Amino acid sequence: MTALVGIAILGTALVYWTAWIYYQLWSSPLAKFPGPKLAAVSRYYELYYDGFKTHGYARKIRVLHKLYGPIVRISPYEIHINDPNFYVELGLKPKLDKYDWYYNVGDALVTTSDYKEHRQQRAVLSHFFQPLSIDNREVPIFDTVEKLCLNFQTRLGSTINLSNAYRSLSNDIITNFYFSSSNNLIDETDFASEFHRSCGGFLRLLAFIRQFPFTGKVLTSLSRWCGILLKPSQRLKSMLHYQQNIGLRVNKAIASQKEGNNTSVEGLLRGILNSSLGEDKKSPQRLHTEVLGAIIAGTEGTANVLITATFYLLSNPECCRRLQAELRDGWPRSGQPSLKQLLEFPYLVRYYR
Repeated sequence: MTALVGIAILGTALVYWTAWIYYQLWSSPLAKFPGPKLAAVSRYYELYYDGFKTHGYARKIRVLHKLYGPIVRISPYEIHINDPNFYVELGLKPKLDKYDWYYNVGDALVTTSDYKEHRQQRAVLSHFFQPLSIDNREVPIFDTVEKLCLNFQTRLGSTINLSNAYRSLSNDIITNFYFSSSNNLIDETDFASEFHRSCGGFLRLLAFIRQFPFTGKVLTSLSRWCGILLKPSQRLKSMLHYQQNIGLRVNKAIASQKEGNNTSVEGLLRGILNSSLGEDKKSPQRLHTEVLGAIIAGTEGTANVLITATFYLLSNPECCRRLQAELRDGWPRSGQPSLKQLLEFPYLVRYYR
């Protein structure tokens, strides 16, 4: 009897997968688009490159475009379009929901899949990123940049890991934006290399969480105990310590606000707590996920831009000399230029864009 049940289950699964493969390869609306057959029938194709090839799917997609052309099917549900003219058309269609499975890593603004809910939350926070609000943060931004430059000067003649340095710079600035104080990662001897490696490992882990959503909740629960029950590596320790530090800051801000001591809460977090967002969007767990996700995402994105810009400047000495000359000629005689003044440097703005 047991054998018959097993055969029945196996047969049902075989029929299901056969029908699934047939549908994806010949009957799906996306079947007409070229691309790897494995990508058309399973998202594990993406998992292989992002989970085991260190976020290699983006690079793999570039290779696929060379093989198949400007439109490539990259999963059972998606196509990828490599056409600059299409970006404008896509940008005019904001009413697009995101995939729940892709952002199944916690409740935060960046992981909100419904466009209406995302727009409402973004509207509350958008004014914090307007030029006037950023102008008010100029002093801590320039202080952090100057601190990094002084750090570089003390290392003249030695090799500097710019990846870690720029990530520490970005992290300190963004953390200051939320809490009006930073973690001072740029003061660390190795620019917090273990922490940045742990962040890279976390981003790789996201590839598995997307495929197996339950693992996210399991890992979140385990992270609370692994520092106690296990002997975590230095890399894991740095990530756990950072998460705990953010959690303590968030809890302290919430407690201060509830006690009526709102003036002790600074930065963007104060704006979130005083906003019209629902109370469920201001819970400790939600704010912890919100802040942690925003800091990590902002750190990676900003640092990658700086790394790429530095690479191309050093690879093109003429561009580097031209930019240095523009900055030297237009730099104020005393103090630092404002953001408004920086935007008046034409070559700098053109190079950045």
